[in-house]
Amino acid sequence: MLLRTFKRKYGRAPLHVTAQCTLDARRIEATVWQIGEGGLFVELPQLEPLPKTLAVSFELPGLGLHRVVAAPVWATATPPRSVPAAKQGAGCEFKDVSPKTKEAVAAYVKKMKETYRSLQFALALDRPTPQLPQLLKETDLANIRDRKELKERVAVAIAQMQTA
Repeated sequence: MLLRTFKRKYGRAPLHVTAQCTLDARRIEATVWQIGEGGLFVELPQLEPLPKTLAVSFELPGLGLHRVVAAPVWATATPPRSVPAAKQGAGCEFKDVSPKTKEAVAAYVKKMKETYRSLQFALALDRPTPQLPQLLKETDLANIRDRKELKERVAVAIAQMQTA
C-alpha cells in the first residue's frame, strides 16, 4: 500500500477519547480521534448543521482535562481514511487554546511520535520483543492481530505526525 503523504504545519497524533462538545447552546457527547497543535478531528453524532465554532472538552491521557474552541474546516459523513473507526465527523482548527493546553498537546504529540516509532521498529524486527505488548497498549492497537494491518496502521499514524 502506498501512502500519499504531505507535510503539515502541525503533525496529528492518534487519540481515542470521549469529549463533550458545545455547539451553539447544545451539549453533545463526541469522540476525539486525532489531535495536533493546530486542531483535532472529532466524531459527532450529526453533522448538520455545524456551527462556526464549537467548544470541545476532553482528557489527554496522562495530561489532564482540556477545553478548546475550534472551527470546523471540513466534515465527512463517512469514515475518513486516517480514522477508519470513526463513523463521521469534522476536522477542526483551534481558535482559542490556553497556553497550558498548547503545551499538553505538543507533549502528547511528541510522546506518541516516539511511541509509534518504537512500535514500528519493534514490528520491523519480526520477532517478539518485551516492549511490544506495552507499545500496542499505549497506541490502542492491542486488539489488531493481523501483522500486515498493524504495520499499515502504524505507517498511517506516523505519516499523519509528519510536519513541514
